[in-house]
Amino acid sequence: MPVFSTVTDAVVIAADGGTGLRAVELDTGASITRQVEQQRPGDQPYRLWGLGSWLVVGWGEIWAVGLDTATEPRLLGEASYFVPAAEPAELWLIDRPDWRGDGGSATWTLVDHTGTRLHRVEAAAGSEVERGVPGGLALRGDDGALHRYDTVTGEIDDLVGGTDARILDVTRDRLLWCEADCGTLQVSDDRRTIQVDADEVTEFLDGWLSADGTRIAAHVAVEVADGGRDFELWIHDLSDEMLVDRVQVQLGEMHAAWTPNGDQLLYRMVAEGGPSTFGRYTASGFDTVDHDPLEGLRPARFLVGRADWHPEFFGHEVDRPSDSR
Repeated sequence: MPVFSTVTDAVVIAADGGTGLRAVELDTGASITRQVEQQRPGDQPYRLWGLGSWLVVGWGEIWAVGLDTATEPRLLGEASYFVPAAEPAELWLIDRPDWRGDGGSATWTLVDHTGTRLHRVEAAAGSEVERGVPGGLALRGDDGALHRYDTVTGEIDDLVGGTDARILDVTRDRLLWCEADCGTLQVSDDRRTIQVDADEVTEFLDGWLSADGTRIAAHVAVEVADGGRDFELWIHDLSDEMLVDRVQVQLGEMHAAWTPNGDQLLYRMVAEGGPSTFGRYTASGFDTVDHDPLEGLRPARFLVGRADWHPEFFGHEVDRPSDSR
């Protein structure tokens, strides 16, 4: 059966903790788990990422895997792990000798989905890579501050915030971040910084920018009358700089992702010691379903794919349930 009562035109894909990827076609409820030998269990920062119509997996060897089984995987490069770039069609390969166990040089390499090298530099000492950001690569210095390696100038400069500032999300030209206490969200581009806060907020726990950078979904802890905290998911419009909707959620780990066209937000909550839930936000409001289509998978992270991913990933391996809507 369909996961939601109205059309999503989306598929969600998540790693199963081993070598498997589970995909669910939300508009039919069809589910399939595909074993991907290039996927390797480990403690790398990202286990799965979307790069155009390719899925990126692995550590040691970083692979782009096609949606259909007939497409040969592409080796993007040998590296300790990968992190996303600000440009959706690019990826940073991070190679660290301490991960490899040899004495070679640490390098940062920017590639596209074919593995073509777009930029390469020897890593700066005393810096831990966070992820790609507009104009370069975000680094955490020994002092706890965020810096940026600039791919144009080759210099390392200050990025945003003070000690222990956090990057929550990135689009092609915008950065969503907060200071160490995360009492205020900040959205920065090359022209200005917009602040998002509210008196009732005790902490912004996480946040996700829509692809066009005009809306934020935020996982929020709010103060309640007895001095405790409730947890909510907020939708904030940056164009009007206003909160447009909110819903209470369970305590636990949350992940959310906007659909590629930005008209829906899909979210998943994995409660501490309890069941997981799945929902979405549209212009009509929030809609949470009783059954999580990714139930049993940890952590909560997932990818959202376009409607044209459906036939490629599922092929003829799954008999789709009839659409009863």
